[in-house]
Amino acid sequence: MPETVDVTIPVRRISPPDGQYFFGYYDLPAADTAGRHLAHRVRFRDRFPTPDDMAVLGWLPLPARGGGPDGECPFHAFAETRAWNFQQGAMLQWLPSSPDTCLYNTFDGGTFGACIHNVRTGARRRLPLPVANISSDGTAALCINMARLYAFRPGYGYEEAPDPFADVAAPADDGVFRMDLATGGTRRILSLAEAADFLGQCGEAIAERKVLINHITFNPSASRYLFLLRTFPNPPGAAWATFLLTADAAGGGLRHHPVQ
Repeated sequence: MPETVDVTIPVRRISPPDGQYFFGYYDLPAADTAGRHLAHRVRFRDRFPTPDDMAVLGWLPLPARGGGPDGECPFHAFAETRAWNFQQGAMLQWLPSSPDTCLYNTFDGGTFGACIHNVRTGARRRLPLPVANISSDGTAALCINMARLYAFRPGYGYEEAPDPFADVAAPADDGVFRMDLATGGTRRILSLAEAADFLGQCGEAIAERKVLINHITFNPSASRYLFLLRTFPNPPGAAWATFLLTADAAGGGLRHHPVQ
């Protein structure tokens, strides 16, 4: 076994003591080159959010870039959103394609979407779908049905609106959407019906089971993406099934990777 080394690492809290601060998922860019660490501020931490719970979005200066003593880094708020959860926040993240610019999901006017926001100028641009993953160059996003995800795992989806396909096991009009972050143009590149049919052809006993998509991610070149196709537990409380699939950027070239 390799040797173990005792290392003392100083730990500092950068958030103030006036609320509950968190960032989001481990795979999202939290800090930019200017030392600004994005964060959500909420009023609680002991329950799921409700449609009335707002998250304040902002950034904290890292200690080497202007942060004060422990717990005294000022929080620079720039927006609010109702589209958030404790696992992944509002998908708040810096965009690599544009300095000073971040992206986060929103719920406005009864619909989910996303916002591209320049925190220096205040300029905002709304996008028509909520984002689940962004390409490494910051030009494209993969989008899924966040309401359906909430019905499956409340810690990951958004509760503000019901799933319009709740009564359909594998809808042909729902699935994976690709969105151009420059124009807001969207197109469905893979339906849940197509994914379920493909698994059936692979010999998986999935017929008639209600399915959804969770944990969808581009590869580094954005030429392919992976996702987990999961079945709703039936009856409630039973185990669900998980299938790992990959596809090319246009939704074709499906591959099934058995989960051990």
